[in-house]
Amino acid sequence: MREKKFPILKTQRLILDRFIESDKEPLYKMRIHPEVLKWLFHSEPESFEKVKEIFRKVEETWKRGSGINWAVRLKGDEKLAGYVGFHKIVREHNQAEIGYMMHPDHWGKGLMQEAVKVAMDHGFAELALHRIEAYVNAENIASIHLLEKFGFKKEGHFRDFIKEKKGYQDALVYSLLDSD
Repeated sequence: MREKKFPILKTQRLILDRFIESDKEPLYKMRIHPEVLKWLFHSEPESFEKVKEIFRKVEETWKRGSGINWAVRLKGDEKLAGYVGFHKIVREHNQAEIGYMMHPDHWGKGLMQEAVKVAMDHGFAELALHRIEAYVNAENIASIHLLEKFGFKKEGHFRDFIKEKKGYQDALVYSLLDSD
């Protein structure tokens, strides 16, 4: 059976492509960075073994067609800057959950906006998604603004959604329809 071709997406400043082996270390460092960690739905830094498991799952979900995750890179630089992708693609309902992360060195430059836009365009046009949803930490104002900028509508506020060492965290649910 021939493997399907992984879609490479491009913007003015970015290339979104498949994760490669050399991305494991930068992904690990990004996911344990204190500025990133405070917005994730887990407060404990992950182990490098957990990142290897994430890599395995990313490949597995791509092959099954239940997810796709792109490594985000600046054009002319092979180093991992972040990632964006669709998790939990539900084909029978034409919907998926979007997730994204950018290393703090690249925050405030509009790069995540570019990456999310091209990924959403791909989701609606090529994956035939009808609905894209996002779960976001209720205190992550930058991520909330990003979603709202694209027209995502707030659908819910889940109180005490995730239990952490530092206490419970609320989550907001946003969605965008292809008709919005």
